[in-house]
Amino acid sequence: MDFPDARDRLTWRRPGGILGPVKMPPHPPSPAAASDPFGKELRYLPGVGPHRAELLSRLGLRTVGELLLSPPRRHDDRRERAAVIDLREGQTATVAGRIADVRARRISGFRHLVEVFVADETGMLAAAWFNQPWLADKFVPGERLILTGKVEVWRGRARMSSPEFEILESEDEAAELPDPGRQAACEPSYAELAFGRLVPVYGLTEGLGQRFMRRLVWRSLAYQADAWPEPFTKDFRLGRQLASMPEALRGLHFPEDPAHLAAARRRLAYEELLVLQLVLAQTRRRLVAQGAAGSFPVSEKLDARIRARLPFKLTAAQDRAVTELCRDLAGAEPMNRLLQGDVGSGKTAVAAYACLAVIAGRGQTAFMAPTEVLAEQHHRTLSKMLAGSQVRIAYLAGGLPAAERRRLIAAIAAGEIDLVIGTHAVIQKEVRFRKLALAVLDEQHKFGVEQRLALSRKGPAPHVLVMSATPIPRTLAQAYYADLDLSTLTELPGGPRKVTTRVVTPKSREKVWAFVARRLAAGERAYVIYPAIAESERADLAAAETGFKELSARFGRAKVGLIHGRMRPDAKRAAMERFRSGATQVLVSTTVVEVGLDVPEATVMVVEGAERFGLAGLHQLRGRIGRDRARGKAWCICVAGSLGGEAVSRLRALAKTDDGFKIAEEDFKLRGPGEFLGARQHGLPELRFADLGSDGALLALAKRDAAAIVDADPELVASEHRALGERLARLAAEQKSRAGVA
Repeated sequence: MDFPDARDRLTWRRPGGILGPVKMPPHPPSPAAASDPFGKELRYLPGVGPHRAELLSRLGLRTVGELLLSPPRRHDDRRERAAVIDLREGQTATVAGRIADVRARRISGFRHLVEVFVADETGMLAAAWFNQPWLADKFVPGERLILTGKVEVWRGRARMSSPEFEILESEDEAAELPDPGRQAACEPSYAELAFGRLVPVYGLTEGLGQRFMRRLVWRSLAYQADAWPEPFTKDFRLGRQLASMPEALRGLHFPEDPAHLAAARRRLAYEELLVLQLVLAQTRRRLVAQGAAGSFPVSEKLDARIRARLPFKLTAAQDRAVTELCRDLAGAEPMNRLLQGDVGSGKTAVAAYACLAVIAGRGQTAFMAPTEVLAEQHHRTLSKMLAGSQVRIAYLAGGLPAAERRRLIAAIAAGEIDLVIGTHAVIQKEVRFRKLALAVLDEQHKFGVEQRLALSRKGPAPHVLVMSATPIPRTLAQAYYADLDLSTLTELPGGPRKVTTRVVTPKSREKVWAFVARRLAAGERAYVIYPAIAESERADLAAAETGFKELSARFGRAKVGLIHGRMRPDAKRAAMERFRSGATQVLVSTTVVEVGLDVPEATVMVVEGAERFGLAGLHQLRGRIGRDRARGKAWCICVAGSLGGEAVSRLRALAKTDDGFKIAEEDFKLRGPGEFLGARQHGLPELRFADLGSDGALLALAKRDAAAIVDADPELVASEHRALGERLARLAAEQKSRAGVA
């Protein structure tokens, strides 16, 4: 159906007003539509203006492109209106009618009840909202109202408790808006946007409503959908059963039916997976294109010398990883490998082996960690391991005195340092290596692709080893780490740890602190972990600073220390050293101790607000205790303020097993990839449409297509790849800006 002229709107509107379903017509591109949807700012659209533009920017929406690629939270199925007389208990239904009466009153205690009675041609329905007295002012008798919710029977009458609702404008207002934007878009009435169809429900911020968002998206589709740059030819799309981009955008927001919505999601999921795989394919190609890497073969004699330096005999899994690393280091192509393993599986020993192999061949090595806590731990561990050797080792972090930093940077540039251990300071512009041959990044998910490339550019073609103590589910590894070869450590040196995990409610806190007191009396130490630093952002989260004061009063100020990410580096170092030496027996902390603090005497960990953490994060935290197997058991006590729904499943899974790989798979099912990729943007696009749990075949297809595209056109400069190239360039600029990489 052709989109009608604005003067034919009333003819085009379906008879029945809000009662009849309305399909989205295909819109021809507006002559004024910009070819680049990301160059069209929302503030210039009719009905937006500076104030609403600011509110939209809080949602990350500044351009038409960002708006149209931002999916609704869900769609409410309002294709069919139910008559009040036909409602049945337990069904979820949509009802439209006029408000007959509004009643607000206080019921038992301090509870409030707002009741709205809605009448259609067949009967009366009650809608009830509890403890929201302000809602009474929203409803005016005589107004038209749409309700969507679950039907219950209360005192013989059909009722909905806390339903979704839409207050509709009058028929005259809905039909004729004095808005040139709406005239040009031939926008249907709001009743037709909010009823008789699958209705989008958007994430909002205060000051924006669903009414405004739906109209804005409809308008944006009218102006831009058909002018959206299409990166794929028709034959390419047909061969992969992909919808066109205009149809995908319309189906994403205002689908005609569930099949239209599914086709839209599939098209958009494929495209974002393809973009992700293109980034990774280009990353690998650029690493290889840096030239031939230095070759560092390991002889039997060198192997024996290195192993003599390691603190324990390597496990079979470590031996396999070392063999894989040695094969890479001896080749001409730069190594680009991910070493993953559970907490305590000995990744640092394997990385140390690689560093020593390169240093023996006269190459420099850099070992970068995301936090000073972890970097200092690595410096301490490797310094102890290499004591008495000729290896020159140094620590580089942002908190060093200026004179010491200048001296150290000069020594690195002169080749007088063999092994540099540090934080992000290692990749700053002024740091230059004479011959960087191996770059190691620990906790790789805390770094971005651009940061990894920045470190690799410090040498002509260095080998790169990245490590993760969070085992990565297979489908996630295929999606986000396709540019890396994989080595996995599947066993722990000395066998599994004996850590007992218990999940309790706040009612058991006194028993918990009594247990901690007994362990302290036995000469042991305890961590107490909080999910926030101060009680400012979220009042329902226990705060580390508040907990520190309470536990200092309970156990004695001298026995309790505090560490969190906002402390000065010297204060953090002092707090860690006091705990490590035993001067303090309890360390109150945020997740800054998740990795990097090794205190064998620590046998107890109490995690407050445990339901706020992901399983992978809790497992990482749990890895801080029970590190001295000679001490026997250790205890991780999770204090959960809420034990409903998903929280129960997650915490039970944690208590059931110490296997980090099983925990990772469970966390991936429950929480998606965010737990493994971290909170920051790491140089890779987020997945808004693809579901790695169910889109494995689509991921494999995108991976094959990306490899073929990059092989044929590495920089995506051919005309058929121009749209994809522009998208990658925009993504790279955004990620560089966020990561702070020049």
